[in-house]
Amino acid sequence: MTVNTPADLNASSAMATDPNDEYWLGGNDLETEGLFTWHSGERQTIDATMWRVGEPSNSHGKEHCLVLDWLRRINDFECDSYLKYICELIL
Repeated sequence: MTVNTPADLNASSAMATDPNDEYWLGGNDLETEGLFTWHSGERQTIDATMWRVGEPSNSHGKEHCLVLDWLRRINDFECDSYLKYICELIL
């Protein structure tokens, strides 16, 4: 799922059915550190209010993929983690 606006964040939060889990979103900064690209190809500066406090942190230089965390904020996370995901269907 692409999360460009606070409304998108609210929609993804509503679809995250397990309150204790984190969910993959469709973005990463694998190409250029700190420049997040969505699966759609959009390069997006994420509104600071949508990030978890202190994020993105790129902890240990290994966090490049985006998740919706259990606080329902965006966080960067290690890309090889096993998490649930939210798919976006564009009609």
